[in-house]
Amino acid sequence: PFLTFANRRDLREKAWREWTRRGELSEDRLNLPIAVEMLKLRKRQAEMHGCKSFAEYQCKDMMAKTPENVMELLENVWERAKAAANREREALEEYCKEIGEDLGDAGIEPWDWRYY
Repeated sequence: PFLTFANRRDLREKAWREWTRRGELSEDRLNLPIAVEMLKLRKRQAEMHGCKSFAEYQCKDMMAKTPENVMELLENVWERAKAAANREREALEEYCKEIGEDLGDAGIEPWDWRYY
């Protein structure tokens, strides 16, 4: 809710940056070894079910059926989603101009989206 209601852009930026950095706080909380172990276990699980990859295993009983079908869908949707996001960004920037909000040269930033 903070990013939605905080009217101070500097505080929204600080909150957003801290939130997005939460996984890189310190060496004693390094997640890389855990992630590597998870990937190894997923590969082993997939192989136990006769699959070449965990992605193949995950897709077997889903609508997409194969990782290739998932990628095809994502690639099909990506350009349209990007275009829609850019139209929304332009509309937000126009709205900010109308209300007299100065976004600077950078325009809308990630911490601004929920507020405007």
